[in-house]
Amino acid sequence: MKRFVFFFLFVVLTLSPLPVHDTGGSAGAAFCAEACVCVTKKGKKFHTAGCRVIKDSEVQKMTRKEAENKGYTACKICKP
Repeated sequence: MKRFVFFFLFVVLTLSPLPVHDTGGSAGAAFCAEACVCVTKKGKKFHTAGCRVIKDSEVQKMTRKEAENKGYTACKICKP
């Protein structure tokens, strides 16, 4: 039974999304669950919240359309 519990916790923690440091973007949390992408201050790409490229970065959330209008392009790794 202990092995099952440890295995279950391992799977849950491994598959959970990476944390995102939110700097207070323009969209609300419920809206962002569906249509938001993340950008960094210095980057030129937009990413999904779980992208490994922005793992430990502070990000701003915005819609994909807003990001494209500001000149950001899609990340080739996470393909948002």
